[in-house]
Amino acid sequence: MKILAEDFTIGNLLLTSLLLFVVGFVIKYFWKRRRIYYYSTKIEGPFGLPFVGTIHPFIKGKDVYFTKTMELAEKYAPIGKIWLGSHFYVMISEIEDVENLMKRCLAKGQMYEFLKPGLGHGILTAKLSTWGIHRKILNQTFNQTILNSYFDIFLKHSNSLIIDLKENYANIQTDIFKQYGDCTFKTICDTCFGVDSSEWNQQYECMMWMAQGMALVGYRFLNPLYHSDIVWNLFGSGKAVHELCTKGYAVVRQIVSTKKQLLENENSGDTKYKDFLSCLIKLTEEENKWSNEEMVEETLTMMIAGSDTTAVTLSFTTIMLAMHQDVQRRAYKEMLDIFGNNTREPTLDDLNRMDYLECVIKETMRLFPIAPVLIRKVLEDVIIRDTMIPEGSNLFIPVHYIHRNSKYWPNPLKFDPDRFKPEEVEKRPRYCYLPFSIPPRNCIGY
Repeated sequence: MKILAEDFTIGNLLLTSLLLFVVGFVIKYFWKRRRIYYYSTKIEGPFGLPFVGTIHPFIKGKDVYFTKTMELAEKYAPIGKIWLGSHFYVMISEIEDVENLMKRCLAKGQMYEFLKPGLGHGILTAKLSTWGIHRKILNQTFNQTILNSYFDIFLKHSNSLIIDLKENYANIQTDIFKQYGDCTFKTICDTCFGVDSSEWNQQYECMMWMAQGMALVGYRFLNPLYHSDIVWNLFGSGKAVHELCTKGYAVVRQIVSTKKQLLENENSGDTKYKDFLSCLIKLTEEENKWSNEEMVEETLTMMIAGSDTTAVTLSFTTIMLAMHQDVQRRAYKEMLDIFGNNTREPTLDDLNRMDYLECVIKETMRLFPIAPVLIRKVLEDVIIRDTMIPEGSNLFIPVHYIHRNSKYWPNPLKFDPDRFKPEEVEKRPRYCYLPFSIPPRNCIGY
């Protein structure tokens, strides 16, 4: 009996210690975030449940995400709040405030943490200090002169795409993303990486891996129960994401290996370091400024940013042209005005004359922006419209809402490329159209 009593006492002691530890941890956690909780009460928004936050509007995941965020942005404009799990988001929908905050808050928000298993610490997900260094270096490989030098490569793969569509897909239904993805993947390999991928026969698989990975990240973002790495890996799709990442990194390492062999066979000199991957290899192996891991992560980031996003935009543009025959006829007439009955190859000068086609693409990106939401981390207190946004919050910028706001876009759901005529653009505020985010962390860095 004495032994049982001692065991019972020790058991109680251990249990009590565990409970005290948990209670202490919870108190410390909430005390540390007390300012966020306090100022969150000053901002209107949907009711948030303990631990899971504002999960109820998004209970059906990506199928309702678009419409629900539009509704919330409209209801709580210009400033509203959303709780996703334990993360506090302030939704900003007035473009003057968006411009102000996006230029001050450059650190990426919580959602980008979910991309790191795949992209590591590449320029899309990098910490602010790393992003600044990498962006400055990578900008050297994206000046207009270098981009113009890729024109013949763009032409080669575009011609291959046209031939493929004519010979294999005329008069049948098909998922156009497959053909565009194959084209953009080959193009990014040929231009930014200086590698011919035409014989790999993995282009479509790579595009699907990227699409699947992004879908899983979006699913996790909208399900606060999966924000924990432990829960995600045990009960979510952590294993599936890991497998997709493994496949993606295998392709990238193959690209890097092929590029190194090509560089070894070239003559020495600065000219061989003008493309994106050559620059990374030089920084890594000759100047020892980057690690091999950084080089691989940036290459994968560029592969996704330069192929998947372009293929998606081209797919939407094609759908819009098919749905709006009047727009298609005007775009076709523009081509006739430039080329007539001549079957010659296009030139850079010809591209500069395709004004209406450029408007068509811009209008497509207005209605279907690649990044429908931008997320930023607030690293210090900021005040907007007499509202305090405390340090530790996240900014939630609903790009798709801004792009469809009737305040800036009359009849916003109408597909109207004429909105982007120069005289029409001058009538609108600058940042009511932000498909590439807002400088300085825009384009490949947003």
